[in-house]
Amino acid sequence: MSEYRVAGRWDVHQSNGYHAIFEIGQHPPDGNDLVGSATLDDGTTGGGSGRVDGDKFSFRVEWPNGSIGIYEGRFGADGKISGETFDEAHPGSQATWFSGANFEK
Repeated sequence: MSEYRVAGRWDVHQSNGYHAIFEIGQHPPDGNDLVGSATLDDGTTGGGSGRVDGDKFSFRVEWPNGSIGIYEGRFGADGKISGETFDEAHPGSQATWFSGANFEK
């Protein structure tokens, strides 16, 4: 059972200027496995999957252009997730990100 429930639709703000909306399902509803999608402001949508493990969040998005975005983060005391994102093929190209939503245990 996961300590945090992240299911739903919520914003992701990135330091490189990108903004995404995650739509995530959590399986089972209080579990650790995540499945869903991410949509950029231009309408580009990629399928994703991930995991919540304690205070760690990870989500992998497969974009239509073939790139794979990795989002890794931790839950803060305020309930927001913050961390780093990068392209799986180019891990040196990173940006920071944070959730626009606050999550409760």
